[in-house]
Amino acid sequence: MMKLYPYKLLLRQCAGMYSTHPEVCAYLREAFEQVSETEFKALLPQLWKDLREEPGYKIPVPFLLLLGANDKAGNIRKLAPTWAHAEPQSEYTVIPNAGHVANMDNPQIFNQLLLDFLHRHITIAATVAKGCW
Repeated sequence: MMKLYPYKLLLRQCAGMYSTHPEVCAYLREAFEQVSETEFKALLPQLWKDLREEPGYKIPVPFLLLLGANDKAGNIRKLAPTWAHAEPQSEYTVIPNAGHVANMDNPQIFNQLLLDFLHRHITIAATVAKGCW
């Protein structure tokens, strides 16, 4: 089925699914075009296939789960709150005015959230690693 899909339409739709900002969509289309049509069409189903739940698994370290408020990629917007609630070490935040590529759609907020997270957890990790904990 993917082989029959018009390539340029697929690129536009994928870019539009990941961002609502025209300049980001243009960048994504350009990035997608760095691989051949055959490679791109083979890559997408593989990405979807590899995303799966592992019942009972918990991420053993603190992690930051950021979601763009306008994310249209698959069902991530529906699943993210449930995932965050099930993970005791997660920090979950919805980034306004952003889609799936929140780091590009709203870099100021994304970067601040990431830096704050890293400052909190790298300080703790470095202290533990030095035996000062």
